[in-house]
Amino acid sequence: MGTKLRLPHAVVITALYRQSKGLRINALHVAKMTFEHGRNLAYFAAVYKAVTILTNMLLSVLRKLTGHEHTRYGADVAVASPKHRSASVEIQHPAGRSEAPAASAGNSVGASVSSLLRPSHPLVAMLAGGAGAWLVWRHPSAVSHQILMYLLGRVLVSVVRSLATKGVFPFNRVSEKSQGMPWLAVATWTLVMLLFEFDRESLPRSLSSSMEALYHAPERWSHGPEGWRDFVPSAPWFAIAALLGAWVVESGQGWSGARKLLQVGSS
Repeated sequence: MGTKLRLPHAVVITALYRQSKGLRINALHVAKMTFEHGRNLAYFAAVYKAVTILTNMLLSVLRKLTGHEHTRYGADVAVASPKHRSASVEIQHPAGRSEAPAASAGNSVGASVSSLLRPSHPLVAMLAGGAGAWLVWRHPSAVSHQILMYLLGRVLVSVVRSLATKGVFPFNRVSEKSQGMPWLAVATWTLVMLLFEFDRESLPRSLSSSMEALYHAPERWSHGPEGWRDFVPSAPWFAIAALLGAWVVESGQGWSGARKLLQVGSS
């Protein structure tokens, strides 16, 4: 999983921001980032499952001691649902009595194992996730920082969606289709432009460099004989234009189809 997720990302970021480092150094950097990503994911998964199992075992013992061993929440309910139970087949006896066969030992063991592997309460998932994060992700590194940024935005959107679904004001006014995008977009871009213009040091270096190229670099251009280069599109621009032209010819949809393809908000 680390190789599948990290390797393409590391190659792209290295090609964009580490061009002057040399091929050998950059190759070692990509390998290091990929290994660290995969290792940390494996460590976190192991810690998460270990804490979940231990906590579920502790809760099971506490339920038995307090006489609430049949009380279940979350994953335990799923394990006990009909989807996870063997079908009950009635057996007719000569005397007219009927009874359901006992569940097989294999199904019983499987249900017990499943109930230990999955959190039996939301607090179990939170405890296991927090413990894994403290042991694995709290150490500052490029990989940890990027994963944190990746998760933070998605968690924020998911929280807004969850609150809207539960009818919590003012999130219940968010439409299901927009998923809070208007308000999240306004808040995000307001804050990021404020930080970029007046507290740039607080932004990640890669983000600050990209915003510098977008908003400040165009304010300056060369006045020498080669100043015309500032007004010529880059090589990637020509590559994208060539691909778009090839798509227009291949699809036969003409430039109207190309405009529809490039329309803002299209998928």
